[in-house]
Amino acid sequence: MNPLNSLLEITQQICDIPESNGHFVEGLARRIDKTGKPLNNFTIAELITLIEQYREFYNALPETVGNDPVVTESPKQISLDEMLSRQDRERGFDLIPLESGLLIKRVKDGGYSGQFLADAFISYYRTDQPFNHSLGNTIKLDAEAFRLFHQILHIRFISGWNDQELYGIEQEIKGILAGDE
Repeated sequence: MNPLNSLLEITQQICDIPESNGHFVEGLARRIDKTGKPLNNFTIAELITLIEQYREFYNALPETVGNDPVVTESPKQISLDEMLSRQDRERGFDLIPLESGLLIKRVKDGGYSGQFLADAFISYYRTDQPFNHSLGNTIKLDAEAFRLFHQILHIRFISGWNDQELYGIEQEIKGILAGDE
């Protein structure tokens, strides 16, 4: 085989790994780990040989499932509701959708809370824009402003968030701060 074809074949085998079945990738990773050799220390030939050997083993699994020490128990079935519930428990708090109308009202009302919320929204929306307030000063926010601050922190974690809507809110806030409204 010529070097170009060999290089293409090797590249294809390595590039196919992330596209493989998750169980295959996990088993291959355990196989590599069991060698005790760091992945970076494998030659290409050694890695390709290991991939081919594991692929051969994996494709023959029904006959060999009891013979390989890296085979794990069957995966547990979990419902979507159970998975989402577990995710909520692990997160430790509920995500709160942004009440954009209330946010705009509070920014228009001005004062410390209005400026704090405006700056928080702009900083969160524009990731390169610093937030120049001490988080310790959240103590100065009333309950409604504090809730809005949390909602700002959650906007990109709420499913269905829309960048165009966030951009519109940002532009409205900037207009208020510039005295256009």
